[in-house]
Amino acid sequence: MILFVFYGITALVCGVAALFRSPRLPRYWLLLMVAALPQIALIGGIQDPLLTIFSAICLATWGLLNRTIIGLPIVSIGMLMNMLAMVAHGGRMPIDSAVLAGLGHTVEPGAILLGSKDVVVDGSLFLWLSDHLVIGTGKLALIASPGDVVLLIGLLCWIVFSQAAQRNDTYAQPVHHSRSKNSAPAISARR
Repeated sequence: MILFVFYGITALVCGVAALFRSPRLPRYWLLLMVAALPQIALIGGIQDPLLTIFSAICLATWGLLNRTIIGLPIVSIGMLMNMLAMVAHGGRMPIDSAVLAGLGHTVEPGAILLGSKDVVVDGSLFLWLSDHLVIGTGKLALIASPGDVVLLIGLLCWIVFSQAAQRNDTYAQPVHHSRSKNSAPAISARR
């Protein structure tokens, strides 16, 4: 739950920063919304690895379509790092039981953490992509994945380095042609 609060705060900060920086806006937001639906379904208890693969395809497509915008390829890589770990674990993000034990929680492998998309594991081929980076202590500890960190770096690059296309006012102003000295005066059609 703390991770969702963190995501919300990050989105709010990026949104406020975007008001002042005017970054180039990504296109195809509908793909991101569709990709988020299986993630929301996971929290509601609906789990299907095919939904996670579908979500990963939507994210990859969004990333390819926005690859020319500074920072967004990094965001896409972070999201896909998370998706790879999740696809390998039936659609849920793995979290090592040792990480939870370090925070004082004893949870059996295979347990699904309440209110999250995490599944507890003892080991995994993709453990290095799992939620294992502990930030903070106690009840306010935030456990993130390397993909979350890469995603955050991409968002920061997008906000700081991406610039919206500037409107070229040269094309918006009427052009005034001055008559050359050799041109004849305009003749009226009336006689």
